[in-house]
Amino acid sequence: MIGRPLVLQIDMGDGLARKSLAEQVYELLERAVVQGQIPPGTRLSEEAIGAAFAVSRSPAREAIAELELKGLAERLPNRERRVTVPSEIFIRDTYGVWILLESERLFMASTVAEPELVASLEEQVDRIEALTPRGSAAEISAAVTAFHTDLQRGCPNKQLHRITGDWNLYIRWLRRLYFDYDAEATERGISDHRSIVECFKQRSRPKLFKAMRKHVEWQRDLVLEGWRKSNAAWLVETGGMLEFRLTGRADIPVGPLG
Repeated sequence: MIGRPLVLQIDMGDGLARKSLAEQVYELLERAVVQGQIPPGTRLSEEAIGAAFAVSRSPAREAIAELELKGLAERLPNRERRVTVPSEIFIRDTYGVWILLESERLFMASTVAEPELVASLEEQVDRIEALTPRGSAAEISAAVTAFHTDLQRGCPNKQLHRITGDWNLYIRWLRRLYFDYDAEATERGISDHRSIVECFKQRSRPKLFKAMRKHVEWQRDLVLEGWRKSNAAWLVETGGMLEFRLTGRADIPVGPLG
């Protein structure tokens, strides 16, 4: 009968379960990998991870499998698994996708942006510039993050916003590993940010794409420069691995879970 309410009978058992041990271990591992605490090439042993988090091998195995599914872990020919070692192709492809996603997200956000937001963005760029001579790297990084967050948040396409946010995981990881945000890089970033805000103000998709491509490709090239100076190329070529070590920290709690 049309309009008749749908009745669902669902066996809830003991109610909604909290996060499983495997999910907790995965979230901690993902955070440690993205923050660079577990470097690329680190062997992901079920025994070592289980010991580090005081869990059995089963949740450790599930967490490693999820890392592999996410692309943060990779399997070698000998069936060993390690934290993914980014290759030059991986870095170029990652930033190539980022240009497409972020340019469109910013354009869509610009179409609904209020004048107050644009004024706030301009003020934030001024603040970053004022911080540059005297501010710490952490202060500058926080100001840049706040700027990008405000720039992106108004995107009316929620699916695009979510997908681009998910992809940002890889950008944050690569930046943490290989990007050196020194005074020169900060100065270049400020110039690029001013151009992006101007294109954002004009609500021009072609101009935003051009400005974002210039900005992102500059970052990509700095990341590649840092990658070449690291031992990443050697690990890619040899399939070498590092020893897994993880010590407790305030932002990465380690200890019995559950």
